[in-house]
Amino acid sequence: STTTQQQGPLALENERQCQRHLIQRRRHRLRAATIQQQSLAVQRQLSRLPGLHNASKIGLYMPSNGELSALALIQIGRHCFIPKIINRKQRTMRLYRQTSATKNLRTDAFDILAPTSKQSVRARSLDVLIMPLVAFNQQGDRIGMGAGFYDRYLAFKAARIFNKPVLVGIGYDWQQWEQLAPQTWDIACDWIATPTRLINCKITRHLKLATRCSKNSTK
Repeated sequence: STTTQQQGPLALENERQCQRHLIQRRRHRLRAATIQQQSLAVQRQLSRLPGLHNASKIGLYMPSNGELSALALIQIGRHCFIPKIINRKQRTMRLYRQTSATKNLRTDAFDILAPTSKQSVRARSLDVLIMPLVAFNQQGDRIGMGAGFYDRYLAFKAARIFNKPVLVGIGYDWQQWEQLAPQTWDIACDWIATPTRLINCKITRHLKLATRCSKNSTK
């Protein structure tokens, strides 16, 4: 919000942490049947994603604590890769080949299932990377759990010269938070998929910029 931004970076981070806590608490209360139903709906939205059907390497994640699942992509024979924590202190991860949504997995340092495979993939070699999120806005800004693993993994995308991978965040519609203000190190999504929508964030960003420029030109 405007008030928070005026208060400075500390107040901004406090607001992000508060929002993160509220959303996580709501997500933890979801029933398994609701999560399954909403996951099927978000997978239908993902099926509309341009280029997904031709993607040869797709990054996914193992859902936990009420997160939506896109693991059905593994079951239709795609070359899929799942994160594994490499160094918890340095907050680094890699993605490893995963051929099953239930097998060849073990819990990692955060008690999340991770692949036992040793076949990793470079981030730049992925065609599509589907990521969890805690909150998002229509411009593709996202906040995750707060550890920064994805931001470090995708730091090369900050230069905006790499088209791959296409970054897709998935979340519930109620996780949208338009007051979200990105940090300088945040890597924005290209698309956001919810159970009811597929948002082209690049177009939304361009429209917002065009509106801002138009307002400035009329002053």
